[in-house]
Amino acid sequence: MKTLYIDCFSGVSGDMFLASLIDLGVPIDRIREELRNFPIRFDINTSRVQRSGITGTLLEVVDYESEQQHRRASDLISLVEESPLAAEVKKNTITALQAIARAEGIIHGVDPDSVHLHELSGIDTVVDIAGVFFALKFLGVENIICSPVPTGFGSVRTSHGTFPLPAPATLELLRGIPIYAGESKTELTTPTGAALLKTICHSFGHIPQMTVENIGYGAGNRDLPTPNILRVFWGYEDRSDILQGNDVVLETNLDDMSPQVIGYLNERLFEEGARDVFTTSVLMKKQRPGILLTIISPPEKTKRLENIVFTETTTLGIRRYEVKKSYLPRSIKTVSTRWGTVRVKCSLAPTGFRYTPEYDDCRTLARNTHVPLQEIITEARLLAENNAGGKPPAEHRSVNG
Repeated sequence: MKTLYIDCFSGVSGDMFLASLIDLGVPIDRIREELRNFPIRFDINTSRVQRSGITGTLLEVVDYESEQQHRRASDLISLVEESPLAAEVKKNTITALQAIARAEGIIHGVDPDSVHLHELSGIDTVVDIAGVFFALKFLGVENIICSPVPTGFGSVRTSHGTFPLPAPATLELLRGIPIYAGESKTELTTPTGAALLKTICHSFGHIPQMTVENIGYGAGNRDLPTPNILRVFWGYEDRSDILQGNDVVLETNLDDMSPQVIGYLNERLFEEGARDVFTTSVLMKKQRPGILLTIISPPEKTKRLENIVFTETTTLGIRRYEVKKSYLPRSIKTVSTRWGTVRVKCSLAPTGFRYTPEYDDCRTLARNTHVPLQEIITEARLLAENNAGGKPPAEHRSVNG
């Protein structure tokens, strides 16, 4: 799985984020081309700088209409809505701007549409955000993980007065994200940086097991005790989500009972917790045709399942042995097709998520609607994939299977 890791050991801002992705290898000319039709004149300049011995890219957005101050959040959102940005970039940019507006609205007690962004009202905010989303689209990463986020401590002067750090809007945007103060008595993470992390990251934590392909460094504007750098790198994640467990296999040979009993026996075994039940045609001694009954049992269900087999069949003995197994984490989610709801099994394989519609649900809909079964299965799978949006399902959980 192609994974981007955001190592914000010195915080994150919009310009640092975009600079780090350019340093990672996203061509700045492609970003300029994507954003060239905004109805405001601006330019993007970059330079190579050092921060505490680390060389990175410093980015500056030049707003040639900077005399217009204190734009409302709704003005910036309208600017994006009316732009020719790619649909995915436009949607994500608006989502991030709306997150900032909601946070500011909560802090100041006003409607988000009426929020004046003051420090964030310049075109550079939109360019930073839209540029980041275009760069991520260009990279084609499938999974984005971020380190815990340092906020800085102390206070910061704003148009509203002196605020504590993290700034209230930044802290609001960082709800649900692991944070810490860090070592610098200054603002390390800005509202724009926080909004980007809130919108794009699938998870937060330590660097996963992965093979790194490329690294980028985006520089901030200050000299700090730690390098004022945002480090990002992408590579292929070596997924270690495959789980381990134990089961018990029960086997017995049957050659002197009616095969009609097998269907009923299977139902009882599944009702009592068997993981799987299957039969195999075999030739027994004296070349008599028979049935090999195999049951996969959780260890704690073994005795109960053995009793059912002894009760419902003619067998005189059952073989039993423990087996080790590897299995994928999975969860169940429900999607609404044109013909009704279908449960879909979501399993996490080394190459990413797989979506398998439940056969019984699809079969029931096919019988009731006379729609081909394969058409229902295909739509249910596509709905599950699209609803996930590249992220693990919210209800994802590991289960023994």
